Amino acid sequence: MIDAQVHVFVKENLPDGNRMEFARRAARSRLPYRDPLDILPRVGRGTWDPGAEDLLQFMQDAKIDIAVNAVSEFGPCFGEEAEWDGWKIHEHAFEITTQTEGKVQFMCGVDPRRHDAMQILEKSIKDWGAVGWQCFPANGYSPTDSICMPLYAKCLELNVPVIIRTGYGDIGPYTPESRPYHIEEVARLFRDLEIIDEHAGGGLDGLWRESLLVAKANPNVNLMPSLWQGPDLFGSERAPDRLEEFVKILHTFRETIGAHRILWGSDYMRGFDKQKSIDWAAFFQNLVDNAKKYGYIFTEDEVDLMNHQNAQRIYQLSN
Repeated sequence: MIDAQVHVFVKENLPDGNRMEFARRAARSRLPYRDPLDILPRVGRGTWDPGAEDLLQFMQDAKIDIAVNAVSEFGPCFGEEAEWDGWKIHEHAFEITTQTEGKVQFMCGVDPRRHDAMQILEKSIKDWGAVGWQCFPANGYSPTDSICMPLYAKCLELNVPVIIRTGYGDIGPYTPESRPYHIEEVARLFRDLEIIDEHAGGGLDGLWRESLLVAKANPNVNLMPSLWQGPDLFGSERAPDRLEEFVKILHTFRETIGAHRILWGSDYMRGFDKQKSIDWAAFFQNLVDNAKKYGYIFTEDEVDLMNHQNAQRIYQLSN
């Protein structure tokens, strides 16, 4: 099984502005409201996994063979540099790939607003083996911005895919740029570029219909319903109904664009509910039987496509 999207975060990758954004939200998450400065020292500590030990344990528990670390950098989003610049962040991702003997691959996540974004992208792919580029609109730029176009062109030239994050805006302060419809223009301008809609609109209550419409109209767009496992797909009173709803949506995806354009991913990082992510993997590993419970049919061949073959083909991972 291939997890098409995970994250390995380190404290050196989070600028103070990013951590303060989390602190402000946490401070007003319940009454009485708290002072963000009191929360700030604790922000992020639970997600740091510099050696990927927690990720590797998750992979072992969830029976995942390979995971793709989607690198994210947040300095340009907040107008300040993190302790590590874009070069060091990606060099660290390469080191993780090397240390894990390829079990944790990585996706370049350079912010296109960097003056040296193209150099970091090329170095990551050509010398460090990155399997593509992650476009992260939640950090305050649109996938259709002119600054992104040279990076798309370079990925097409180097024959690697682009994943574009949609739906969620919980890390960066911007959400309008994460609407799936932005992918439409990119897909039409670069018809031979493999594009993955990361999160496929953002879950059962998200914009999945918009994502599906874009994918239906553009055969180079694939859907990855990552992070759909929370908060109530497993381990809640609503879980049975929500699982049935999910299987119905997945069936709609399959009927509309085909199983060959759907990838499984968890979006796991340290600090997430590990058991829910393990359950999410197990649900797909046993999708044939699980779907039958709700009256939907998936074949073993279709499950193999979604669970590993599509990611292996698009990311060009060896056996």
